[in-house]
Amino acid sequence: MESLNVTFGIELEFLCVYPSGCFANCSPESGSDENEEFLQAGPAIFHALRQSGISATGYDAPDDDVVMDDIPHSSWRVEDDVCDLSQREHDVKPHGYEVENVELSSRKFDFFRDDWRSEIQTVLDVLFALEVNSQGCRFVANDSTGFHVHIGNGHEKIPLRTAKNVFQIATAFERCFDLLHAAPRIQCPVSDTQLFLFAPPCYFHANNGLNVQEAGLNKPMLFNWLASIEQVGTYQDLGILFRTGHSIYFDDADDQTNGHNSAYNFDNLFTSWARDEEDLTKTIEFRQHGGTLDYLTIVSWILLTTQLVQYAHIAGDVEMLALCARCVDLSFGLRDVLVAIGCPSDLVAHHLHEDDVVGTISRGQVTAAPHTLEHLNPLMEMNEDEQTDFNGDEARKVVMDRKDYGFRSDVSVAPISSQAIAQYYHERSNALVQMQPSSGQDDIASRAKAWCLGHLADRYRNAAKVPWSKQNSMS
Repeated sequence: MESLNVTFGIELEFLCVYPSGCFANCSPESGSDENEEFLQAGPAIFHALRQSGISATGYDAPDDDVVMDDIPHSSWRVEDDVCDLSQREHDVKPHGYEVENVELSSRKFDFFRDDWRSEIQTVLDVLFALEVNSQGCRFVANDSTGFHVHIGNGHEKIPLRTAKNVFQIATAFERCFDLLHAAPRIQCPVSDTQLFLFAPPCYFHANNGLNVQEAGLNKPMLFNWLASIEQVGTYQDLGILFRTGHSIYFDDADDQTNGHNSAYNFDNLFTSWARDEEDLTKTIEFRQHGGTLDYLTIVSWILLTTQLVQYAHIAGDVEMLALCARCVDLSFGLRDVLVAIGCPSDLVAHHLHEDDVVGTISRGQVTAAPHTLEHLNPLMEMNEDEQTDFNGDEARKVVMDRKDYGFRSDVSVAPISSQAIAQYYHERSNALVQMQPSSGQDDIASRAKAWCLGHLADRYRNAAKVPWSKQNSMS
């Protein structure tokens, strides 16, 4: 298998709260006829980025000599979004202040060759400087904002096998990855008319109708979900996993759910009525993380998601099966998952809140914080209180206790041994070769892997039928 040429881009969603005339001092054309555009945050951010040497687009002048789109995703882009303050934040917002939603999308980075850490730091410093130099603006992230990471393979698509492995790990260990996110970012939609843009894997597996036949007379469970992913034969089929029959996306009755509604979006790997080949970013989009402008949080999430994709690319079928078999073992937690996919020890410690600084996340000079604006204190304090509550263990546990992760949470079932899994996989592969000698190696491998996952589902059901007083074994 060819190595992965890891590339990525990020999208930062946030809000700007500011009084009228706030950005007058931030314009390079101060005193000129072009001051009018600096009534809003977007143009101010756009010009501030350019002044700092960051290639940016989004508010280009009509006669701008620089054509930014000659090379797709070669510049940062500033545009508006659909975020807003919460009702409680609105209630304490100073009278006369504007609220503007902003999406700041990065250029395409080469993970190994570009100095992307320094560039992200520079962009964040630009925002901090705007808060210092403007007359009262503040940038705010709340539960309506998101931080998305697109991970690609240079100019090529992420291989289908890699994409399937990513979604299998995300599905198998949703209960672990949920510990990394705020409560609103992990919950399932509660109504058919609710707008949602980052629903978790269990929601789609429980509602896409693709697991019923696989499970027979039994309720489909987690291993059946993983088998349905493995049975995917094309990128388009991968997209079908996210079609639930519900018409929820932006309340459009003619529009079914898709990857853009999911915490993990694979829609940019295949064409559709909405996307031509030239429109594809050829990436996997991680959409679940809440909005943030914190450097360490941003870089540590980039490091985790890129490591997950790299592991999914190189892991063999037996290794993947052995890892996914641990999904019903409650003693196998977040630390174990992060170690298994190859995260370095300092990154693991960071995500487990055991260390404030990650060695692989060096940070440059931090711009001084802006002066306190007393009339904005109630809003900033409300924002901090809400985000603290949403990120708290108690709120997260309430949501997690309501979710169905596809297995019995009241019983821990020890996984089958790696040796047994290898034996099942190779025996099934050999049987498939004898039955269908003309089938390709990749097809045989995928079908053998899917059979093993179905077999694990049957063994789990049998193990889970005995009393729960002791840990049950599938072996």
